[in-house]
Amino acid sequence: MAFRSYRLSLGRIGLILAAWALLGAVAVGNSLLSLQNVACDAAPGAAAPGPLDHLPEVAENILPPYIFWALVTPGLVLLARRWRLENLRESRVLLVHVTALATVVFASAAYTATLHNALVHLEGFRPDPRWHLDWALIRDNLHRGLLLDVVTYAAVLGIAAAWIYYRDSRERLTEAAQLQASLADARYETLRAKVEPHFLFNTLNTISALAATDPAGTRETVASLSALLRRALDHGAATKVPLREELSFSQHYLEIERRRYGKRLHVEFAIAPDARDLLVPSFLLQPLVENAIRHGTAMRRGPSTVRVEAHRDGDRLRLRVLDDGPGAPDELTRGIGLSSTEARLQELYGPGAEMVARNAEGQGFEVAIALPARGQLEDTPATAGVAGAPAARREAPAHP
Repeated sequence: MAFRSYRLSLGRIGLILAAWALLGAVAVGNSLLSLQNVACDAAPGAAAPGPLDHLPEVAENILPPYIFWALVTPGLVLLARRWRLENLRESRVLLVHVTALATVVFASAAYTATLHNALVHLEGFRPDPRWHLDWALIRDNLHRGLLLDVVTYAAVLGIAAAWIYYRDSRERLTEAAQLQASLADARYETLRAKVEPHFLFNTLNTISALAATDPAGTRETVASLSALLRRALDHGAATKVPLREELSFSQHYLEIERRRYGKRLHVEFAIAPDARDLLVPSFLLQPLVENAIRHGTAMRRGPSTVRVEAHRDGDRLRLRVLDDGPGAPDELTRGIGLSSTEARLQELYGPGAEMVARNAEGQGFEVAIALPARGQLEDTPATAGVAGAPAARREAPAHP
C-alpha cells in the first residue's frame, strides 16, 4: 500500500520534547531523593540536606542524554515512517536502520564527550579553551553507553512505528468508511434512477388514457405532472426528507390518479402528529401508493380505498400502505417499485430497516416499513445504520 508523504507538525514535535522533558524530570527527581536518603543514612544525627541542594550537579549528569534523545526522536519518527519496520526483511530497509543506529550511537557518544569538555572548560578545570574532539572520551562513552543507546534507539523506533501504524489504521478505516458511503450513495442514486422513470412512464400512461375522453382534464393533469416533476427536481439531491414533505409529494401524485379513476379511488391518511417531522428516504411513499392503486383500485370495478398510515413506536417509525384489492397470488414477485424501495432501504439503513409486503388480513395487500425514528438533528452516520448490510426482511408474496 502506498502511503502519503509525512511531516511532523510543530505540535507533535512539541509533544515529543515534552515527553522527554518529563522523563528527564522524573530521573532527576529520583536521583535527588536517592542522594538525600544516602546522606541521611550516612549521618543519622546530622541535619538532612534539602532535596534541591544537589540539583545543579544532578541535572548536569542526568539531563544530557534526555536532551540528546529529545533532539533525535523527531528524525527517528520520520525514519520509521519512510522505512517501515514491517519491511525490515528487505536488505535496503535493514541497511538504512543499521546505518541510522550506528550514526545515532556515535553521535550520542560524541555529544556526551563534547558536552563534558565544554562543562569542564566552563568550570575552569582545563586551561586550554580550544574546542576539540576527545576521541579517548568518545571511545570510553561508546563502551559504556552502547547497550543503553541501542535499547533506547529500539524503544523509540518501536513506539514511533506503533504510533504510525495506529494512525495509518485510523486513516484506512476512515477512507474505507468514506468509500463505502460513496458506493452506497452511488447505488442509492442508481436505484432511485430506476424508480423515477418508472413513475414517469406510468404517469404518462395515465395522461394518455385521459387524452381521448377528457381533454380539459388532460391539460390539468399535465400541469399537475409539471408541478410534481418540479418538486422532484427541487428535492432531487436529498437522500432523506421529512415525512410531511414525502406525504405532500404523494398527494400531488394522487391528484393525477384521481383524474383517471374519479370517485372509484378513495385515499385515507392516518398520520400521527409526532411522525410528520421524522426523516424518511425521499421518493419512498409514491411507489408504494402507485403499487396499491395499480393492484387495488385498477383491479376492482367499484370504489376502492388506499390507506396510508404512519406513527412513532418508541425509537421506530412505522409506515403502512394498504389497499382493499384482491391481494397477490403466491407466484407473483416484486417489481421495480417494491424491489427498488427495499434495496434503497438496505443502502440507507442496513439492518436498521425492515420491509414486509404481504396480503392483508381479510382482503387486500399491505406494505409495512419500520425505520429508525430520527429527526433532522438526530440523523447522523452513527444512527443511520450500516450502509450495505442486509436489511431485515420477511419473505411474503408481493405485487409485481
